[in-house]
Amino acid sequence: MIEIRNYHIAADAYSAYKHWAEYIAVPYLKQQLPMIGFWLNDNTEVEVLGEAMDAVGPANVTWILEWDSMEQRNEQMAAAFTGERWDEVFAKLEGGFDIYVRRETRFCRAI
Repeated sequence: MIEIRNYHIAADAYSAYKHWAEYIAVPYLKQQLPMIGFWLNDNTEVEVLGEAMDAVGPANVTWILEWDSMEQRNEQMAAAFTGERWDEVFAKLEGGFDIYVRRETRFCRAI
């Protein structure tokens, strides 16, 4: 099972988020979770076909995890995002949860 996580980080906080993600959060998350990858948008213009996006616009952060089951996912996510170590990591994110405009999580299976 693949988990695709899309985040919409406020534009005025994006630069600080990128630094936090690259140097603080992702090194920790890679130790805790079965991460396939973590991507930050560059400045390339987004291509949109079909209906226009809403006011929030496109996600500017995407990361993907691979799980054996939802049970494994729930256990490992709970362990990764609780406790003293995670609290230390998240405390270094300027603005905390207030900079998250939208968070989306999708679960996919290969065909």
